Amino acid sequence: MPKTASDTQRVSAPVCAVEGCVHAKLHARGMCNKHYKRWRKHGDPQGRAWHPQSNDVPCAVEDCASPAMARGFCGKHYQRRRTHGDPLKVASPGRPRATLPCKMDGCEGEHYARGLCRKHYQRLRTHGDPFKVAKPQTAESPLCVVDGCEGEHASRGFCSKHYQRWQRHGDPSIRSKPRRVPARPADARLGAR
Repeated sequence: MPKTASDTQRVSAPVCAVEGCVHAKLHARGMCNKHYKRWRKHGDPQGRAWHPQSNDVPCAVEDCASPAMARGFCGKHYQRRRTHGDPLKVASPGRPRATLPCKMDGCEGEHYARGLCRKHYQRLRTHGDPFKVAKPQTAESPLCVVDGCEGEHASRGFCSKHYQRWQRHGDPSIRSKPRRVPARPADARLGAR
Protein backbone atom coordinates (compact mmCIF):
# COMPACT_ATOMS: atom_id res chain seq x y z
CA MET A 1 0.00 0.00 0.00
CA PRO A 2 1.27 3.44 -0.80
CA LYS A 3 1.77 5.87 2.10
CA THR A 4 -0.33 8.97 2.25
CA ALA A 5 0.76 12.41 3.40
CA SER A 6 -0.96 11.94 6.76
CA ASP A 7 0.96 8.72 7.39
CA THR A 8 4.32 10.38 6.87
CA GLN A 9 3.65 13.24 9.29
CA ARG A 10 5.37 12.76 12.61
CA VAL A 11 3.23 12.60 15.67
CA SER A 12 4.78 14.96 18.19
CA ALA A 13 5.33 13.67 21.70
CA PRO A 14 2.65 14.82 24.13
CA VAL A 15 3.64 17.68 26.37
CA CYS A 16 2.27 18.86 29.69
CA ALA A 17 -1.17 20.47 29.45
CA VAL A 18 -0.05 23.44 31.55
CA GLU A 19 0.66 26.42 29.34
CA GLY A 20 4.36 27.18 29.05
CA CYS A 21 5.53 23.80 30.36
CA VAL A 22 7.72 21.82 27.97
CA HIS A 23 8.06 18.59 29.93
CA ALA A 24 7.33 15.75 27.54
CA LYS A 25 6.93 12.95 30.07
CA LEU A 26 3.35 12.90 31.27
CA HIS A 27 2.42 11.62 34.68
CA ALA A 28 -1.37 11.86 35.00
CA ARG A 29 -4.31 13.94 33.78
CA GLY A 30 -2.22 15.23 30.88
CA MET A 31 0.28 16.94 33.21
CA CYS A 32 3.91 16.37 34.06
CA ASN A 33 4.79 15.09 37.54
CA LYS A 34 5.57 18.57 38.93
CA HIS A 35 2.28 20.13 37.85
CA TYR A 36 0.25 17.05 38.81
CA LYS A 37 1.64 17.15 42.35
CA ARG A 38 0.89 20.87 42.60
CA TRP A 39 -2.66 20.20 41.41
CA ARG A 40 -3.07 17.43 44.04
CA LYS A 41 -1.65 19.54 46.86
CA HIS A 42 -3.10 22.99 46.09
CA GLY A 43 -5.93 22.31 43.66
CA ASP A 44 -4.23 24.29 40.92
CA PRO A 45 -1.31 23.11 38.76
CA GLN A 46 0.14 26.62 38.86
CA GLY A 47 -0.38 26.77 42.62
CA ARG A 48 2.38 27.62 45.01
CA ALA A 49 2.66 26.72 48.64
CA TRP A 50 0.78 29.12 50.87
CA HIS A 51 3.00 31.06 53.23
CA PRO A 52 1.36 32.71 56.23
CA GLN A 53 3.97 35.48 56.14
CA SER A 54 2.37 36.85 52.98
CA ASN A 55 -1.10 36.90 54.58
CA ASP A 56 -2.28 40.35 55.58
CA VAL A 57 -5.45 39.18 57.32
CA PRO A 58 -5.08 39.35 61.11
CA CYS A 59 -6.37 36.77 63.56
CA ALA A 60 -10.11 36.99 64.34
CA VAL A 61 -9.38 37.32 68.08
CA GLU A 62 -9.30 40.93 69.25
CA ASP A 63 -5.90 42.34 70.17
CA CYS A 64 -4.08 39.51 68.36
CA ALA A 65 -1.77 40.83 65.67
CA SER A 66 -0.68 37.43 64.36
CA PRO A 67 -1.72 36.56 60.80
CA ALA A 68 -4.67 34.24 60.31
CA MET A 69 -3.65 30.74 59.28
CA ALA A 70 -6.78 28.57 59.56
CA ARG A 71 -10.47 29.41 59.79
CA GLY A 72 -9.60 33.03 60.50
CA PHE A 73 -7.43 32.30 63.53
CA CYS A 74 -3.68 32.39 64.06
CA GLY A 75 -1.99 29.09 64.92
CA LYS A 76 -2.21 29.58 68.70
CA HIS A 77 -5.92 30.48 68.76
CA TYR A 78 -6.80 27.83 66.18
CA GLN A 79 -5.24 25.11 68.35
CA ARG A 80 -7.08 26.42 71.41
CA ARG A 81 -10.36 26.33 69.45
CA ARG A 82 -9.69 22.77 68.29
CA THR A 83 -8.72 21.57 71.77
CA HIS A 84 -11.17 23.42 74.02
CA GLY A 85 -13.83 24.71 71.61
CA ASP A 86 -12.98 28.29 72.53
CA PRO A 87 -10.03 30.24 71.06
CA LEU A 88 -9.71 32.31 74.25
CA LYS A 89 -9.57 29.44 76.74
CA VAL A 90 -6.14 28.83 78.18
CA ALA A 91 -5.42 25.34 79.42
CA SER A 92 -5.17 25.03 83.17
CA PRO A 93 -1.65 24.31 84.32
CA GLY A 94 -2.89 21.17 86.04
CA ARG A 95 -2.53 20.06 89.59
CA PRO A 96 0.62 21.44 91.18
CA ARG A 97 3.08 18.67 91.94
CA ALA A 98 4.01 18.37 95.54
CA THR A 99 7.73 17.94 95.87
CA LEU A 100 8.24 15.33 98.52
CA PRO A 101 11.62 14.64 100.06
CA CYS A 102 13.39 11.30 99.82
CA LYS A 103 12.36 8.98 102.67
CA MET A 104 15.97 8.06 103.47
CA ASP A 105 17.25 9.77 106.61
CA GLY A 106 19.57 12.68 105.91
CA CYS A 107 18.87 12.78 102.17
CA GLU A 108 17.73 16.10 100.74
CA GLY A 109 16.91 14.66 97.30
CA GLU A 110 13.50 15.12 95.69
CA HIS A 111 11.07 12.18 95.46
CA TYR A 112 11.44 10.18 92.23
CA ALA A 113 9.86 6.74 92.76
CA ARG A 114 8.80 4.54 95.66
CA GLY A 115 9.43 7.40 98.06
CA LEU A 116 13.11 7.57 97.09
CA CYS A 117 15.19 10.12 95.21
CA ARG A 118 16.83 9.08 91.92
CA LYS A 119 20.11 8.12 93.58
CA HIS A 120 18.56 5.84 96.21
CA TYR A 121 16.01 4.40 93.78
CA GLN A 122 18.80 3.45 91.35
CA ARG A 123 20.74 1.82 94.19
CA LEU A 124 17.61 -0.13 95.17
CA ARG A 125 17.13 -1.36 91.60
CA THR A 126 20.79 -2.21 91.06
CA HIS A 127 21.80 -3.70 94.41
CA GLY A 128 18.49 -4.42 96.16
CA ASP A 129 19.38 -2.00 98.93
CA PRO A 130 19.13 1.81 98.77
CA PHE A 131 22.11 2.14 101.14
CA LYS A 132 24.51 -0.07 99.21
CA VAL A 133 27.15 1.79 97.26
CA ALA A 134 29.02 0.15 94.40
CA LYS A 135 32.55 -0.83 95.27
CA PRO A 136 35.07 1.56 93.77
CA GLN A 137 37.28 0.02 91.10
CA THR A 138 40.84 -0.37 92.28
CA ALA A 139 43.94 -0.45 90.13
CA GLU A 140 44.81 -3.95 91.40
CA SER A 141 42.11 -6.51 90.53
CA PRO A 142 41.34 -9.40 92.83
CA LEU A 143 42.47 -12.91 92.01
CA CYS A 144 40.47 -16.06 91.41
CA VAL A 145 39.10 -17.75 94.56
CA VAL A 146 40.21 -21.24 93.47
CA ASP A 147 43.23 -22.35 95.51
CA GLY A 148 46.48 -22.14 93.58
CA CYS A 149 45.01 -20.11 90.72
CA GLU A 150 46.64 -16.76 89.98
CA GLY A 151 44.10 -15.78 87.31
CA GLU A 152 42.46 -12.37 87.38
CA HIS A 153 38.90 -12.23 88.74
CA ALA A 154 36.28 -12.23 85.95
CA SER A 155 32.91 -13.17 87.46
CA ARG A 156 31.46 -14.61 90.69
CA GLY A 157 34.93 -14.71 92.20
CA PHE A 158 36.38 -16.96 89.50
CA CYS A 159 38.80 -16.26 86.69
CA SER A 160 37.46 -16.78 83.18
CA LYS A 161 38.68 -20.41 82.98
CA HIS A 162 37.20 -21.49 86.31
CA TYR A 163 33.97 -19.55 85.69
CA GLN A 164 33.43 -21.45 82.44
CA ARG A 165 34.12 -24.75 84.21
CA TRP A 166 31.65 -23.80 86.95
CA GLN A 167 29.00 -22.94 84.31
CA ARG A 168 29.49 -26.20 82.39
CA HIS A 169 29.93 -28.66 85.23
CA GLY A 170 28.76 -26.89 88.40
CA ASP A 171 32.25 -27.23 89.90
CA PRO A 172 35.27 -25.07 88.94
CA SER A 173 37.75 -27.87 89.73
CA ILE A 174 36.39 -30.33 87.11
CA ARG A 175 38.46 -30.10 83.96
CA SER A 176 36.08 -31.91 81.64
CA LYS A 177 33.47 -34.63 81.80
CA PRO A 178 34.90 -38.13 81.72
CA ARG A 179 34.85 -39.75 78.33
CA ARG A 180 32.46 -42.58 77.76
CA VAL A 181 34.03 -45.99 77.78
CA PRO A 182 32.81 -48.14 74.92
CA ALA A 183 30.54 -50.91 76.13
CA ARG A 184 32.09 -53.53 73.82
CA PRO A 185 35.62 -53.99 72.67
CA ALA A 186 36.46 -52.71 69.20
CA ASP A 187 36.84 -56.27 67.89
CA ALA A 188 33.29 -57.14 68.87
CA ARG A 189 31.90 -54.01 67.22
CA LEU A 190 33.68 -54.53 63.95
CA GLY A 191 32.94 -58.21 63.89
CA ALA A 192 35.66 -60.77 63.84
CA ARG A 193 36.83 -61.09 60.29
